[in-house]
Amino acid sequence: MMLIFDRSINTDANTEYEQWSARNSDAFVINERGRDARKMHRVACGHFKGFPDPVNLARNRKICSTNDDELRRFASQHNWKLDFCGHCM
Repeated sequence: MMLIFDRSINTDANTEYEQWSARNSDAFVINERGRDARKMHRVACGHFKGFPDPVNLARNRKICSTNDDELRRFASQHNWKLDFCGHCM
């Protein structure tokens, strides 16, 4: 099942993303940093950890799934150019 966490439509998105990612550490996430900037990561990727101050991880929309093929299909269906993290993928 795919989930979307987006603070622009849900003020609790950050908390919900953190809870979901803690329960699904082997899952995958597309981090949407802009209209043409989407990158797939593993949830446990170091790019989402180790910030010195509390960070709202849902400031960028997160499209998440335990199945990476589901996210790839979703991106393809929307004609998105999808990049892949060089650290975790």
